[in-house]
This record gives sequence, C-alpha cells and structure tokens, in this order.
Amino acid sequence: EVDADGNGTLDFPEFLT
Repeated sequence: EVDADGNGTLDFPEFLT
C-alpha cells in the first residue's frame, strides 16, 4: 500500500490527512 509519503506507513502527521 501507499500512504501520504509513499512509505506504506502512517507516521505523524500522515494519519491526520
């Protein structure tokens, strides 16, 4: 999977968006 920064992990502040 791909998250906000493309690393596949919801780190702060990725989980906010």
